[in-house]
Amino acid sequence: MNIALNPEQMEFVQSKIAAGEYQTPEQVIAVALGLLQKIQSEKTLARLAELQKLIDVGTEQIQQGRVRDGEEVFENLHQRLTQEFGLAE
Repeated sequence: MNIALNPEQMEFVQSKIAAGEYQTPEQVIAVALGLLQKIQSEKTLARLAELQKLIDVGTEQIQQGRVRDGEEVFENLHQRLTQEFGLAE
């Protein structure tokens, strides 16, 4: 695989090598990709935590008897989408 860097990126990579922080462009790219993976993982974990909170809220509402009939919910949703987007029934 060949990767083309723009001039600013190339200058950045070369400055890291010149500073002695890394020995090769491949090392710089490997660290950058590792950081990107970490960021993606953290975003995924944060989203999962958000979803778990929503599930917990829903579970609590169910336990309190605050529920609606599923068919009624889907019928209302269908009507709203039909009106909003002009979908034919």
